Formats: sequence, structure tokens, C-alpha cells
Amino acid sequence: MALLGPLIVPVIIVAIGLFCLCARLNLVNTMTGIVLAHVVLAIAFVVGTTSPALAQVNLNLGKAARNLGATGAQAFHTIALPQIRPAAMSGALFAFITSLDEVVISSLISGGENTTLTKKMFSGLHDQVAPTIAAVSSPLTGVTVVLRLAMILLSRRGGERQAPGRSKNPRTVPDRAGGYAG
Repeated sequence: MALLGPLIVPVIIVAIGLFCLCARLNLVNTMTGIVLAHVVLAIAFVVGTTSPALAQVNLNLGKAARNLGATGAQAFHTIALPQIRPAAMSGALFAFITSLDEVVISSLISGGENTTLTKKMFSGLHDQVAPTIAAVSSPLTGVTVVLRLAMILLSRRGGERQAPGRSKNPRTVPDRAGGYAG
């Protein structure tokens, strides 16, 4: 439950707490401090998306692979990872988006040479509107549109697939008596 704190507590409170922690550890204006702050912020999203998938991993398959001679790493790579891959990718995507969007924590923790793209964009907007911001935001918008269109196309293509045991032809579906209609 403590890992989900950044989702519940307002961002400014998390930012002040992380700033105090980084100040005590002499990590303000360092890359280590920035990475630590963004990991703390993003861990809630990763835990939230991967926990249900990890709970559904069939451990017996891994044990069977180990009994058949696979090493622990091979069993994880061939058995567990394919089961949790969609959730892990979702968590990584949420973490990336959250980190990319976070300007409050970046403003307090980063500085000097160690700064983030988000902070540079925000300070650029604050000082003056520069063409750099449009140059950065255009590819981000383009990637977002392309990914969304890909998701729409994949979901339409996935909707055309039939569930196992179902047929498009109604004459091949068994009737109540166990025979086939038609």
C-alpha cells in the first residue's frame, strides 16, 4: 500500500518530500536524484499494472520447466515473462508517460547541467515561446497519433478473430441434442 502513495498524495507534497530527502542525501541537482525521484513517482504505476499479472502466473509451469532441465533464467524467460509481458509493457509505458509529464518534481530536484526535457520546455514557455518547444512537441504528438491509430487498427483486426470453439457458419454449431444443425 505504501508504494501506491504517489497516486494518492498530491504531486506537490511528494515533490517537497523528495526534495527534502534529496537535500539530506546531497542529491539535489544530480542525475541520481532525478532518477530516484522519477522512480519513486513511477513505481506506483508499475506495481499497479504488474501485480495482477504476477498473481496469475502459473508457477507450476516454471517448476515443470526446471524439472525438465531448464535453468531458472530460462524458465523465467520462456514461461513467466510471456505471461507478464503485456502488464510489464503497460507499466513501463505508464511510468514513461508519468515521468515525461512531471514538471513539479523536476523543477525542485534538477538543475544546472542535470535537467529534464520537461523542465526545459516549461522554463522555455515561461521565458518566451521558442521554436524548440514546437520542434519537441511535434514528434511527441506524431508518435501519439501513430500509436493510437495502430491500437485502433489492431483492435479492429482482433475483433475479427473468433473465440476458440466458435464458428462463423451457424450450420456447424451443435444443437441441443448433440447433432449439427442443417
